[in-house]
Amino acid sequence: MSKCVLLVEDEGLIRLTLAETLEDAGYTVVEAGTGDEACELLRTSERFDLLLTDIQMPGSADGIDVARNFHERHPDRPVLFMTGRPDMLTRVGRLSSSEALLRKPFGSKQMLTALESLLLRSAHICATKRDPQPNTPR
Repeated sequence: MSKCVLLVEDEGLIRLTLAETLEDAGYTVVEAGTGDEACELLRTSERFDLLLTDIQMPGSADGIDVARNFHERHPDRPVLFMTGRPDMLTRVGRLSSSEALLRKPFGSKQMLTALESLLLRSAHICATKRDPQPNTPR
C-alpha cells in the first residue's frame, strides 16, 4: 500500500511537478493550492501519512497553520516544510523530530530522500512508543 502525501503548494506548476515526482516514486498524492484548502482536507480525511507544505500561502492559513492542524490529528506523522524565502525560516522555529525543511530550489532526489528519511524516523518513533525496551535486570 502506498503512502499518501498531502501536498500543499500555491504555485500550480511547482505543485504539478512535485505531484508527478511523488506519484512516479509510488506515493499517492492529494493536492491543495492553499493552506485553507489543506485544513479543510485535514478535517474531512484521516488518510494522510505525511505532509509536504510550502510555508508562505495565500489565504488565512499558511504552511505553519497546516502543519499544526496536521499534528493535532497525526502527532507522530512527518511534515516536510518547503520555502524559498529565508525570512520565513524564523516562522518555522525549532523543528520537531518528525519535521524537516527544504529550501527552494531543490531537486527531486533531495525531496524524495528527505521524505523517506522522515518516514523512517517516524516509523522508528512509533515503534519505540509501542514496544518500549524491557527493563534490564540489575
